Amino acid sequence: AEQVRGFLNMLNVICIRKNILEILDFAGLKDELCNSPQEMLRFLAAYQSCEGFTKKEVSVLRSAFKSCEERANVGPEGRLITSKSLSSGLLYFGGIYFLETWREMKYCQKISQSGVSFYEFLVHARRVRETQLQLVAQAVEQICSADVRQGLVEELRMLCRPLGFTLQEMEVTEILQEQGLSEPFCLDLAWDFVCHLRSRHGFTKAEKAELLESFHRFQKDGEGELSAVKILELMAWLGLGGCIEKAHEMLRRVDFDTNGFLGENEFLRLMRMQKEQNLETYTLAYCKLRLGDAVTRCRLVAALAECDIFTENQLLEVITLRHGIKTAVAFGSFAGTQGPSHPSHPRHPSHPSHP
Repeated sequence: AEQVRGFLNMLNVICIRKNILEILDFAGLKDELCNSPQEMLRFLAAYQSCEGFTKKEVSVLRSAFKSCEERANVGPEGRLITSKSLSSGLLYFGGIYFLETWREMKYCQKISQSGVSFYEFLVHARRVRETQLQLVAQAVEQICSADVRQGLVEELRMLCRPLGFTLQEMEVTEILQEQGLSEPFCLDLAWDFVCHLRSRHGFTKAEKAELLESFHRFQKDGEGELSAVKILELMAWLGLGGCIEKAHEMLRRVDFDTNGFLGENEFLRLMRMQKEQNLETYTLAYCKLRLGDAVTRCRLVAALAECDIFTENQLLEVITLRHGIKTAVAFGSFAGTQGPSHPSHPRHPSHPSHP
């Protein structure tokens, strides 16, 4: 498999190990060394027939294709879907982050207005997957080429930062333990980690459960989604009010099926974006007030004020004791003073039991 992967890298194609092994089996090369031109050509033919996807992935892609709006006129390739429904098919197959990647790159691609066949749909999906894999592979290569290695947890945190996830140690450790992932740090481990991370939007199990509980509070019986108005009400209830224009822009970005409503995954993506925005604010305050050097009560209050958070004296005492803040504070502890698991500490003194 590693010899095949090296050959694919020469062609600027990134493929993970489990996919390579399944394609080798499909090509009848499972027990071969794959060190001859003929064997490599057989592998490439098998790879192109499935565009690098596993059988299970191709099956999901077929279901996604069938879910798309069909064109009235069937072409010689068989069933065609409308170009407008292509994005919904990609969302069905790969989820929110898959479609986000597609949105960033689709203007560089030519999409047939006469309809999209299943093979064309397969190619579009493969291009998105390759783009995602290339981003991860580049990060892995950069981390592995460092003179001093940082350890698995820290290297995974470094990997995820440019992908839009600022993680604390406990968030990384929870995923590693749940998925049974361990050393060494490599592309396959990094890709598995990123996939699991995206499936939970970077939150711990407890954080995700708490956010979904809040989401369900605003649902009516039988509704699986919330309108934009309800989402804004929910954000205000969570203490995430602020600029209405920015809130509407974020809602627009996460309404991936463009129906004016948000489902659970879209809501969690919105909360992830909000958390990243808040963590950036916390980082600026932490550095500005030099909390890593020395911390006083006055300096901590000033840092919290920079984050638009104002804490009562009694609560501040509890926070400093809970996080062991005495002379200096680590960033993780400072971020922990912002609230338990919501993307931002609520500005309300308490939440009502019902919205």
